[in-house]
Amino acid sequence: VPANITATSPIQVDTAQDIALAGQTDVVDILNSLPQTVINSGIDFGNNSSPLAAAGGIATADLRGIGPQRTIVLVDGRRLGIGDPNTNNPNPAPDLDQIPTALIERVEVVTGGASATYGSDAIAGVVNFIMKKNFEGIELDGQYGFDQHHQQNSYIEGQEAAFGITPPTGSIRDGYKRNLSVIAGTNFNDGGG
Repeated sequence: VPANITATSPIQVDTAQDIALAGQTDVVDILNSLPQTVINSGIDFGNNSSPLAAAGGIATADLRGIGPQRTIVLVDGRRLGIGDPNTNNPNPAPDLDQIPTALIERVEVVTGGASATYGSDAIAGVVNFIMKKNFEGIELDGQYGFDQHHQQNSYIEGQEAAFGITPPTGSIRDGYKRNLSVIAGTNFNDGGG
């Protein structure tokens, strides 16, 4: 029987394998793929955002659209601290960009009944990132991609020509994305390190 059926609260679990198969390299991308995350009201002023959007460098979780200040973010069961250096922010929340995606073993999301356990700041729910432990060896992961569009849509070209617009020609390649992560670890001191 799946854990979601027997759990007292609805729990969504994404494993490291799910994350790798989806090709997600950012914590925000992992959460945005979940149905209980509201993308438009969440804040992502991360590295790829417009520098004009805000004094950025932060990305937050917003479950159910109630606001990121009503979602508790945990790392291995411990609260992740506030990540926004802006003291004028009336609703500070943890910065998800502090969490290295390559070290995530699984993500557990609880959206019901969390405030009974965690208090009123968990009204929307709790996101718990479980990190890999006892990692021995070296893991190298890389990803490269881009978008390519070939300008050959006869219907659209006809519509453009009807309005006196010269249709574009050729092929466009844009949206380059590169990612590289390296994890290295060893146990020492009889498993204590």
